[in-house]
Amino acid sequence: MAQIKKTKTNNPKTVNEKAPSVSNSKEAAVKKNKPKNLKKPGTANRKRGIKYLKARKLVDPLGLYSAKEAVSLLKKTAIAGFDETAEAHLILKQESFSVQVDFPYDQGRKRVIAIADDELVMAKIKSGKIDFDVLLASPKMMPKLIPYARFLGPKGLMPNPKEGTVTADPEKKAKKLTKTGVKIRTEKKTPLVHTVFGRASQKETELEANLEALIKAVGRQNIRKLIITSTMGPGIIVNLD
Repeated sequence: MAQIKKTKTNNPKTVNEKAPSVSNSKEAAVKKNKPKNLKKPGTANRKRGIKYLKARKLVDPLGLYSAKEAVSLLKKTAIAGFDETAEAHLILKQESFSVQVDFPYDQGRKRVIAIADDELVMAKIKSGKIDFDVLLASPKMMPKLIPYARFLGPKGLMPNPKEGTVTADPEKKAKKLTKTGVKIRTEKKTPLVHTVFGRASQKETELEANLEALIKAVGRQNIRKLIITSTMGPGIIVNLD
């Protein structure tokens, strides 16, 4: 019987050697090219403009300023090209806090008062269009507003007898509210209050008077920290002692 000879090949690889898989090669390439210390979007330090950096140098971030000094700095650090709002941000000692603040001067923004008894207002509520800041209602209108409580409640617009927005004479109440008073309240489950007490273009005496009215209405003893700022300016800590 003739014997079959095995022919040798020039391939240096043996039968037991495995060629590198395409998938493994891709994984290696990905690992090699993967950037180190990859940060999530939004975690990078925010870059500030030259105007803001100059304004920030005027304020000591750890310093405490009297109401008069703080208002003066607020006006100096209002660096935007528009009439910025004068904002107050408070940390209180308690949650679920609300109070009516009667400012002696205009806040620079007119509040819109709506009355639920008006058919046009109810039509807007039904369509989900909210273009008012305060909603008043007579007691007889409350049953009609109940279906929209989930919509109005989170916005702080649901009329409430405790807050005086449910009244037998909504028109009279509306005239009273259109003056300079505003209802402020803490955020849900947090002792934080954010409000506006004027415009950067107002006189220092007017802003100072509005700020003092805010502090008096809330109560110095109820405030842990008070920071004021213009819309685009740095925060300024107000000394409450």
